Amino acid sequence: VIPYEIYVSSQITCNKTGLRIVGLNNKISRIISSAPGKTLHIEPLYNGSPYTNVAYCKFYMDNIAIIAEGVAQSTGTGIYLKWIYASSFLNLMTLGFKKHIVLRGSHLNTFYNLFQGNYNTDIQGIEIHNRGVGLSADALLDVAGESTSNNNHIVGGWINNTSWDLRGMPGTIVEMIDIEPASNTFYTGDNAIFKDCRIERMDLYALQG
Repeated sequence: VIPYEIYVSSQITCNKTGLRIVGLNNKISRIISSAPGKTLHIEPLYNGSPYTNVAYCKFYMDNIAIIAEGVAQSTGTGIYLKWIYASSFLNLMTLGFKKHIVLRGSHLNTFYNLFQGNYNTDIQGIEIHNRGVGLSADALLDVAGESTSNNNHIVGGWINNTSWDLRGMPGTIVEMIDIEPASNTFYTGDNAIFKDCRIERMDLYALQG
């Protein structure tokens, strides 16, 4: 349980399965990161190897905000999810990172009420479209040969002043999200589905698929 703000300056790694990180709400329970790389690296392992049984590769996060400050705004990754299956993230807020959430070989996960945004990055100098990337998949092959993250589901929330790159996330379903960034780009993956979303003021909406 994270009741208030905590500050981190280096990577936190979790290799446990079934862990739940719980906050009071994402306005109060905040992880504030100045880590130059990853803030949270989530990778369930069993005797040093990834689980092969989907039922045991779970992780949960409820009512937490993860916020970048300092160098994390220009180089940091908020959450890196590797080999995560059928996990849920409720009322998650990520703010200010160069890369907010990166998935690698992670399937069938659900984000309920995902809130993402960036600061005035004209000052911060974040590279990609001067905004950062809110959601993406790591395209590098890992030991298990996983280069994509399939069939993930995002339901509800808002995306402001940041981009998405779903090209490594085929079958992503996005529902009931307010997407209102300025001068941003959304790349969609194969068989991506958008339902009941509000989308406006974007330079580029979708490529591929």
